[in-house]
Amino acid sequence: MTDLPRGIYEHLITEKLAERLRRIDADLVQRIDLDPADADEVLARHIAALARRALRAVPSSDRHRLARQVEVANRIAEAIEHLDPGASGATDRVAGSHDLLTAIVARPAPTNVVSFPVRPTTPLNTGALLVNGKGQPRIGHEVGHELASADEADLLCAFIKWHGLRLVEQPIRDLIERGGRLRVITTTYLGATDQRALDRLVELGAQVKVSYETRTTRLHAKAWLFRRGSGASTAYVGSSNLSKAALVDGLEWNVRIAALEQPHVVDTFEATFEDYWDDPAFESYEPNRDGLRLRRALGAERAGGRTDPLGIEVTTIDVRPYGYQREILDDLAAERAVHGRHRNLVVMATGTGKTVVAALDYHRLRQAGTVDSLLFVAHQEQILRQSRSVFRHVLRDGTFGETLVGGDRPSQWRHVFASIQSLHRAELTPDQFDMVIVDEFHHAEAPTYQRLLGRLEPKILLGLTATPDRSDGGDIRRWFDGRTAVELHLWEALDRQLLAPFQYFGLHDDVDLSRLRWKRGQGYDTVELDRLYTGNGARPYGVAGRTGQGGRGPDAGARVLRQHRPRPVHGRLVQPGRSARARRHLPARRQRPTRRARRFPGRRGAGALHGRPVQRGHRPADGGHDPAAPSHRERDDLPAAARSWAAPGRRQSLPDRPRLHRWAARQLPVRPALAGADRGDAQDVGTGGRGRLSHPAQRLPYRAGSGRQEDRAGQPEARSAQLEQAARQRATSAR
Repeated sequence: MTDLPRGIYEHLITEKLAERLRRIDADLVQRIDLDPADADEVLARHIAALARRALRAVPSSDRHRLARQVEVANRIAEAIEHLDPGASGATDRVAGSHDLLTAIVARPAPTNVVSFPVRPTTPLNTGALLVNGKGQPRIGHEVGHELASADEADLLCAFIKWHGLRLVEQPIRDLIERGGRLRVITTTYLGATDQRALDRLVELGAQVKVSYETRTTRLHAKAWLFRRGSGASTAYVGSSNLSKAALVDGLEWNVRIAALEQPHVVDTFEATFEDYWDDPAFESYEPNRDGLRLRRALGAERAGGRTDPLGIEVTTIDVRPYGYQREILDDLAAERAVHGRHRNLVVMATGTGKTVVAALDYHRLRQAGTVDSLLFVAHQEQILRQSRSVFRHVLRDGTFGETLVGGDRPSQWRHVFASIQSLHRAELTPDQFDMVIVDEFHHAEAPTYQRLLGRLEPKILLGLTATPDRSDGGDIRRWFDGRTAVELHLWEALDRQLLAPFQYFGLHDDVDLSRLRWKRGQGYDTVELDRLYTGNGARPYGVAGRTGQGGRGPDAGARVLRQHRPRPVHGRLVQPGRSARARRHLPARRQRPTRRARRFPGRRGAGALHGRPVQRGHRPADGGHDPAAPSHRERDDLPAAARSWAAPGRRQSLPDRPRLHRWAARQLPVRPALAGADRGDAQDVGTGGRGRLSHPAQRLPYRAGSGRQEDRAGQPEARSAQLEQAARQRATSAR
């Protein structure tokens, strides 16, 4: 055994420690080699510890103790000089006066008396922990004394309160009057800052920057840095905001750091503060210019942080971009003014405000008289209308812009938001528009975009995209001389906390996709992919088993199906647990009227699926009972999966709904073809693409209004047993 306790260490191994380690099994001891990069710091701490031990070893009863300690220090310096004359010399020895330098001041006017600044209670070369405890220095008291002797001061503080500022107002005034500088960074987070406190700081001469973006930049730090040209800088990092309670009697903890003791920590503080100060997210505050904006931002935070759904701020002055958006606008201006490049591609991650940047860029150019007419191009009507709304907010003009999409056509043709499809038929002159903005510019390799871009010659061309690199190898940068003006990629946006992080989760389903065709730029062939997944009879049971959704019970497949995400089917969103209208997936030539449709003209239409009815509504026009609807007793007899499809008042999409209900209740729990229909894949379900639905219910005759279901052979029980056995065999073979 050994007297060394178990645990982790970071000790330089001396001869004494090595001797103690020999008593421990070698496989129980972890060591690492001394790193040459920081060996000087490790060895210096060791030598400092030896020197401290030697100085403390001088007996305190010796009346010449101080002289003896100075002698020991000088002899250590002489030893270093002997080892390396360049590292130490006679000038490094302690002088015989045995005193410390504490201050140097400028000579005052002849009528004034020389005075030295007030010193903090804690020595400048020592770190400390301040807790506002009884008999200990208060953090507010120490901050005032630090300001009295500092040349410059930096404050990083989440909340600045009026009464807290009043406690240190006079030291701040004195600092600035003697030529010092105070920089303050704060935020509107939670609306806790008092605006009049910031106004007073600016009035005193301080430089103030504010972060208005509290959704991502939630500044919550509290720190002071007091710079001194003598090298005796100090810093405080802790929990105290600039409030009366925090500075005087609050239960606050703050660590005092001395540059003479821990210079690397103070260096890190300085570098980080400079990064914040230069970050566009922190904006300079001037009460006359920004007072109204700050008041509204603080009010919005106090009201719960409700903001404009467009993600931009509309004020009585203008729309203000976020800091990173201002950087992009400045880069675009530099490209045009400095380099003479008027065709620019902007790459910005989705969600960072490409349209806002484009609107602000147009606003700047329009105010400068560079452009007036505008063409904004996108490939979807929704994008066009949202973009026009953003432009109206930025320009503060509710009538700005006309649309060329669908049935809308411009009347003035000055500011047009047009779809690429509509422009394909429009007759445009090359110089008709001063500025052309193309959204989703990664589509520019399409023939329609190429014809448009080749035909127009605007003064300013601006391309917007989040994904400039195409999988087909096409290069959209050729429209911009092979370059990108500004880039803000997804990983950078995540790193700057402009977007929420995300994670992917995948589930291996053992489906072999190696035989499917892969189309460059498109991915797998969707027809073959649908055929593979929907044709696998055991797939619902297999997925249920792998996801732990209940194995192979009567509702096993249904439980999996209900968890499928909604997806659009021909413009209609299909919710989990509901099926898409199978009729929409059939060619027009097969959607012929049926005899049933002619017998019930009040119904909202009926189609035909290979000669069998496909109902699209289940209540007659006169509001009477639908003879095809299952009774309440029949619904109660259905399994949970089928019962959800048989609920009254819900449109059904599977062929022959009542027959399916009764068949599912008596014969099969859940069928794979049912799964395909629920996902909206009614076409070629389990048939290898032969155009017929394989669900057994679709192969049974149905007598409209009879409320009965019969097997072709007249033996429903025998038929159901055969079907159930076949399904179980398919599921077993798939596993």
